[in-house]
Amino acid sequence: MNYSNIITFAPQQNKKNIITATEKLSVEEVPMIAFSKVEGNQKFANWIRKTLVK
Repeated sequence: MNYSNIITFAPQQNKKNIITATEKLSVEEVPMIAFSKVEGNQKFANWIRKTLVK
Protein backbone atom coordinates (compact mmCIF):
# COMPACT_ATOMS: atom_id res chain seq x y z
CA MET A 1 0.00 0.00 0.00
CA ASN A 2 1.29 3.50 -0.81
CA TYR A 3 1.12 6.15 1.88
CA SER A 4 0.99 9.93 1.83
CA ASN A 5 1.71 12.37 4.60
CA ILE A 6 -0.78 15.23 4.95
CA ILE A 7 0.04 18.26 7.07
CA THR A 8 -2.66 20.77 7.92
CA PHE A 9 -3.30 23.54 10.41
CA ALA A 10 -6.52 23.57 12.42
CA PRO A 11 -7.72 25.12 15.65
CA GLN A 12 -7.43 22.89 18.73
CA GLN A 13 -11.22 22.83 19.08
CA ASN A 14 -11.46 20.83 15.80
CA LYS A 15 -9.25 17.98 17.02
CA LYS A 16 -12.09 15.61 17.97
CA ASN A 17 -13.91 16.20 14.66
CA ILE A 18 -10.69 15.60 12.71
CA ILE A 19 -10.15 12.28 14.50
CA THR A 20 -13.76 11.20 13.96
CA ALA A 21 -13.75 12.08 10.25
CA THR A 22 -10.37 10.44 9.66
CA GLU A 23 -11.41 7.22 11.39
CA LYS A 24 -14.63 7.14 9.36
CA LEU A 25 -12.89 7.68 6.00
CA SER A 26 -9.72 5.65 6.48
CA VAL A 27 -9.35 2.16 5.05
CA GLU A 28 -6.80 1.36 7.76
CA GLU A 29 -7.84 -0.55 10.88
CA VAL A 30 -5.99 2.07 12.93
CA PRO A 31 -5.54 5.37 11.08
CA MET A 32 -2.21 7.09 11.58
CA ILE A 33 -3.22 10.41 13.14
CA ALA A 34 -0.73 12.63 14.96
CA PHE A 35 -0.98 16.14 16.37
CA SER A 36 1.89 18.52 17.04
CA LYS A 37 2.00 21.85 18.76
CA VAL A 38 2.91 24.58 16.29
CA GLU A 39 5.75 26.83 17.34
CA GLY A 40 6.94 29.39 14.85
CA ASN A 41 7.86 33.00 14.38
CA GLN A 42 5.37 35.67 15.37
CA LYS A 43 4.40 36.50 11.80
CA PHE A 44 3.49 32.86 11.16
CA ALA A 45 1.56 32.60 14.45
CA ASN A 46 -0.41 35.75 13.56
CA TRP A 47 -1.21 34.35 10.11
CA ILE A 48 -2.54 31.11 11.62
CA ARG A 49 -4.65 33.02 14.14
CA LYS A 50 -6.03 35.41 11.50
CA THR A 51 -6.64 32.77 8.83
CA LEU A 52 -7.95 29.80 10.80
CA VAL A 53 -9.60 31.11 13.93
CA LYS A 54 -12.80 32.87 12.98
